[in-house]
This record gives sequence, structure tokens and C-alpha cells, in this order.
Amino acid sequence: MEHWPRCRYGRDATRIGDSCGKFLWSRQRCSGARWEVGRASLTLRVILDVLVPAALTAAFDLGQKYEIFRVLPVNPLIERSLGRYSLLLCIASGIFSGLWFDDQRRSFGIRWFTGSVLVSLLAASPFIVAPFASFGPSPEVEAIIARFAYLIFSASIGLLIGGLWSLIAERIHKA
Repeated sequence: MEHWPRCRYGRDATRIGDSCGKFLWSRQRCSGARWEVGRASLTLRVILDVLVPAALTAAFDLGQKYEIFRVLPVNPLIERSLGRYSLLLCIASGIFSGLWFDDQRRSFGIRWFTGSVLVSLLAASPFIVAPFASFGPSPEVEAIIARFAYLIFSASIGLLIGGLWSLIAERIHKA
């Protein structure tokens, strides 16, 4: 019987070079790892780490688009022209952050939460300030700033939702 290297938790890994805390998409099995991957748990992992953040971010973006709730007072022209890109960017950043924080060495802590909230507020500032005052540049430049701010806001909300979901998924796994 071959001796497998020990993972960072002191348990035997099942392949040479494997350690706990990495993405476990193969048939790796180590009781210190977050997921013991077999066929059924791989499906559960894809559902929890990819499909749920994608569905949550899509629901958030579509809820704004169809005015179920309103987070930003966005110009309908911007929403009409960049709505698909916003949805795609929101879903992609939600999936990316869900997978990024899935690794045990990274956690969506207070730094990431504060950073994503600050970026969201910074990106929302043109929409908050616009009804009350002018930025100073011409209306064309204001429109360009508003478009970029809309896309950045969508990406930061996706990051926030995906990161928060990774914390929830971690708690579900520990339970």
C-alpha cells in the first residue's frame, strides 16, 4: 500500500500533492477538507457554490429591473442599454466571489464586506447626487460616469451577495 502525503490537517490525502482547503473537483477524499467529493457531493457543491449565488444575484438584478424593489434611481435609458451587461456582470461576480471565498484559506470577513459596501456606495454616488446637484462636467461626461457607475455597482453587489452566500454555505457545511 502506498503512503500518501499528509495534508495540512495531519490526515492522509488521497493523491500526491493534494492538500486540504483547495478546490476539490476530483475524487479527492480527506476528512479535513471542506467537501468530501464523490458524485453526489460534487453535485451538491456545484449547486451550493455556483447555482445559488448566480440565482441570488440574478434575482437581485432582475428585481431592480422589473421594479419589484429599487436600490438605485437609475435612468431607464441606462438600464435599457446596459441591463443585460449588468445582469451578466452581477451573476459572474457572484459566482466568482462564491468560488473565491469557498477556499478555506479565504474568508469573506469584515475587510471584504466593508470594501464591497464602500465600492457599492461609491458607485451609487452619481445616482444619489444627480437629482440634487450637477457634477460639474458636461451632461455627456455625466452620462458616461453614470454608465460605468451602474456596471461597477452591479459587480460590487454580485461580490457582496456571493461572499455572503459563501459564509452561509460554510455554516451549512459545519452544521
